[in-house]
Amino acid sequence: MATSTLRPDLAGLTDDALIRAALPQLRDIRRDAVADAEFHCPVDTGYLKSTVYGDLDETSGVIEVGARAHYALYVEMGHRSPSGRWVPAQPFLRPAQLQYGNVT
Repeated sequence: MATSTLRPDLAGLTDDALIRAALPQLRDIRRDAVADAEFHCPVDTGYLKSTVYGDLDETSGVIEVGARAHYALYVEMGHRSPSGRWVPAQPFLRPAQLQYGNVT
């Protein structure tokens, strides 16, 4: 197997130019992160999974992956039920964060 390392000359490029150059890869990462979150999402009715989304801010390069269901955080982090029983976390966003980068 042979490998070569490419070191493009980035001198003189602005942050905007770098982000524009990386947009195709950022869009791929967004797509893959959403697919990963959907794959790990627990399914009862399917509503939670249907609310998983990915947004890419094309000016900053920031990708946000989340779920719009009002109870998504409780599933992700775990919670105490009305009866007082602890319902364990079923993370589905965190695995995408760990796979695809530092998400805040």
